[in-house]
Amino acid sequence: MSKCDGVLAMGRTVKNGKKWCNGCKRYRRVKQFTPRMKRGRLVLRARCQECEQEAGRAYNKTQAHKDAKRRYYGNHPEQFRKEYVSRLAKEFDMTGEELERWLAMHSRKGCEICGVLASVQRGRWKKRLHLDHDEIAKRLCGALCNPCNLGLGHFLHNPQLLRKAAEYVERTRP
Repeated sequence: MSKCDGVLAMGRTVKNGKKWCNGCKRYRRVKQFTPRMKRGRLVLRARCQECEQEAGRAYNKTQAHKDAKRRYYGNHPEQFRKEYVSRLAKEFDMTGEELERWLAMHSRKGCEICGVLASVQRGRWKKRLHLDHDEIAKRLCGALCNPCNLGLGHFLHNPQLLRKAAEYVERTRP
């Protein structure tokens, strides 16, 4: 790291007022780099302004592709469902029919923790249930509403922490 007009230049050092660009792979004048905040300090970007603009255009093209995909699936929900089920079935080593049965059974039961049904709106939360799964065993565990899913995540799926939280609530609430 070296200082250049009060701005840190990350990576390769600034030589004779020039800095290495990770985009075009050559030394460019320091004035061709845009400063940005990083960990509370002002630093120069790794790519020159030209390369940043090019990267931004490429990113926007990928976003346009995603928008087109959203529009397509919005008009073809059955195709979205088919591809969604196919991807999940492959991820959890199930057939499409097995997964469809699993999804149907759990959507009728509702949330495994609080019992709210997928068709019920709860505050600002969306109506769908989330699939709780075991990352290591690659298996589905149950269906949870958004608040319960977030709660489990915040407690790191740790039963001891959840018990302590329950004891705290019981002790402090009348």
